[in-house]
Amino acid sequence: MVTSKDFKEFILEQLNLLDEITCKPMMGEYLLYYNGLFPYETAKPMYMIEDVENSKLIRDIVIDTCKGLKKK
Repeated sequence: MVTSKDFKEFILEQLNLLDEITCKPMMGEYLLYYNGLFPYETAKPMYMIEDVENSKLIRDIVIDTCKGLKKK
């Protein structure tokens, strides 16, 4: 499924509590970066977030995911 630009903008609005969130297009989808980190290194585990209107939940997932990653 290809993510629409409107949906991408909606998710970024949900993450507006985070100062350093950026988004880059990649092969019809979008990659989220927090503080310059891509939220996973080996592309194995992924999150399926069904409650995309819960901005606190989404923010907490991004922060928790990035805690163990090193900036390259």
